[in-house]
Amino acid sequence: MIYLLRHGETDFNVKNLLMGQLDIPLNANGISQAHSAITDVTKIKFDYIFSSDLARARQTAEIINKHLNLNITFDKRLREVGLGELQGRERKNITACEWEKFNERPELFGGEPWCRIFSRAKSFIHEISSYKGDILVVGHSGLFKIMMCYADNKNFKDFMRYFIQIEIPHSKIQTLGYLKSTNTRTTRKDQNTQ
Repeated sequence: MIYLLRHGETDFNVKNLLMGQLDIPLNANGISQAHSAITDVTKIKFDYIFSSDLARARQTAEIINKHLNLNITFDKRLREVGLGELQGRERKNITACEWEKFNERPELFGGEPWCRIFSRAKSFIHEISSYKGDILVVGHSGLFKIMMCYADNKNFKDFMRYFIQIEIPHSKIQTLGYLKSTNTRTTRKDQNTQ
């Protein structure tokens, strides 16, 4: 089974600033959230732990791993969506027109093209779907939504609905499910959320 755990809170989250791939650490509450997640995490016997290499995810994984005692694999493919010029800006100050343009062509803002984001999510999912045992992945809500979209066999057009409809709270375990790798796709067998 693959489990997803979003990093703890940062000051950027509190101020409603877009982080993207900025390397922002956890704040005091985020550290507390990571410690609180240990209760749920230790109910599962994890065999592997993967994490984004960005500070907020790295710190969350390291706090939790004090109780798991596993080797953490830090993977750049698990980084948050790169938002280019939108990074560091307050959400409320980004116009609907800017969001629409960004969603159509993020590279115009120096952001990461959607095809590249989907490619790295797909690559990671395919790699870990061959692992035996329970896997904890510590990362970011944007990338997790892309992973869920892909694992549910949804296409890019469905992605924006995932982005809007799915809420991924800080430091709470979610399941990506049991993934079965095929030659062309990875499919999710179980969609339970804890």
